Amino acid sequence: MGWFRFDDKAIDHPKFLALSDGAFRLWIEGGTYCNRHLTDGLILRSALNGFRYSTRKRIDELVAQRLWEADGDSFRLHDYHQWNDSKEEVLAKKEASLARLHKHRVKRVSEPVSNALRNAHSPSGVGSISSQIEKRKDPFVDESVTERAGRFIDRYEALYFQHRNARYLVRPQRDYTSEVEVCNTWTDDARLDKLAAIFLTTDHQFAASGARNITQFASMASWCDGQLSAWESKNGGANGSH
Repeated sequence: MGWFRFDDKAIDHPKFLALSDGAFRLWIEGGTYCNRHLTDGLILRSALNGFRYSTRKRIDELVAQRLWEADGDSFRLHDYHQWNDSKEEVLAKKEASLARLHKHRVKRVSEPVSNALRNAHSPSGVGSISSQIEKRKDPFVDESVTERAGRFIDRYEALYFQHRNARYLVRPQRDYTSEVEVCNTWTDDARLDKLAAIFLTTDHQFAASGARNITQFASMASWCDGQLSAWESKNGGANGSH
């Protein structure tokens, strides 16, 4: 989840001073829509049906002040990319952030293992440690698990906003271990999302007493799975309508 940005001097610009309060709110709503859905400043006319502040008169005000530009079946926010990243830039930054997070985690996990091998003096000790490492596949260095964990946090942000109507504050050092643990336990991403939705909407005292962060979700994931399994059993299995 990101931020819609505009010049802090814009509020005193004649274009904005000429707007009604409702039109200014519509302009803000349009900007946040573009940023949330990565539309590169484009708003489909049909999408305006779902806008809180959209009216014909307010749209005309924005077009008249050239804050919105008619573009076929859409409107385009004037100078959107002067202040906001493009879709390509946003996705590239997310990929880079996940790569840095993964690299940091791999280093933290691999260094203690390397030190253990290096400090094992007897041949039997080395063999024992090596054998244990080979038998146990560490989820924190399993790229398929760590990549899923990175994608899950994006989906959790969206689910948090959908069910809690608030922005989830991501804290990688706090969340990452829990992300990997739940992704290693539940290999079905669709089911994992359902468990997260249950956690975010339950009135269970433990969930309600906290911030409903990913670490807290990991502690309740098995309970959520039990709730989902009970629902599936009652309603005809995992393929029932949710």
